[in-house]
Amino acid sequence: MARRLSLEPCPTGLKKWPWRVNIPGQYTTTGKRQRHFYKSKREAETFCQAQRVKIENYGCNSSTLTPGQQEEAAIAFERLAPYNVTLNTVVTDFVARHKARAKSVTFKTLFDEFLAKKQKRSKAYLRALRYTLARFAALHDRNVCDIEPADIDSETNRMTPAARNAYLRNLRAIFNFGMKRSWLEKNPIAKIDFDEVENGEVVTLTPKEAAALMLAAENDNDLLPYHALGLFAGIRPFELQRLEWEHVDLAEQHIEITPAVSKTGRRRIIDMEPNLVAWLNHYIAKGRETVGHVTPTSNLRNRLRS
Repeated sequence: MARRLSLEPCPTGLKKWPWRVNIPGQYTTTGKRQRHFYKSKREAETFCQAQRVKIENYGCNSSTLTPGQQEEAAIAFERLAPYNVTLNTVVTDFVARHKARAKSVTFKTLFDEFLAKKQKRSKAYLRALRYTLARFAALHDRNVCDIEPADIDSETNRMTPAARNAYLRNLRAIFNFGMKRSWLEKNPIAKIDFDEVENGEVVTLTPKEAAALMLAAENDNDLLPYHALGLFAGIRPFELQRLEWEHVDLAEQHIEITPAVSKTGRRRIIDMEPNLVAWLNHYIAKGRETVGHVTPTSNLRNRLRS
């Protein structure tokens, strides 16, 4: 015979709430233990009495189950026995998952929303996001709350370590975006290990090699400022592609990297070395343009490779 539930107030030792009543999880609607606090023992006892009546009535109502329902309940209890969990806990978990799935969106919808919020980011970043969306076409119609780490692993296990890490970083940001909107509870990327990538040694050009590079750049004169500013001012390649001539002040001999140009989003001023000034003056003396972008935008990668 099942042991009758005994609810009794317990002293807490707290001045504001000196009495507490504990209700086991199997008697709550959430499946979790509840604790109720009271200022007096009488209030706590009154609550206990009301809960006993409620639980006794609930037990009496169980007789209204049909034979089929009673059989299903018995099977459910038998299957749950090895896991030491109550039927109420399982039902609560199912309802929570069902509600979460109803609020969720597809991977494609999440991606489109994320992309719409990032339209002010660099062209390179937006291009990387579009590549990511195309690469994970198998997930497009899946609800994001149902996507597991194993699903991501199966889509990335044949990638090179560097490419895999880049895609995982993009996905991590996208799933975090979805979590903030309650479209999923956990980020599946949190349980995926990134690959270790061996970084090559930093290559430093000798003065002779730097001179050879600058002389070669003169053959494609539009790229001479790109190489001069990269070698002698230390400006990042992607920053060079966004830099405009109006921010290069040869008279004052400094370069302004605005927040819109900077990789970090912070403004900085770079003083120009004499050799950089000489190369830029040499470029201008040949009658080249000093308006608009410093770096030509058409077919840049092939021209640099050549």
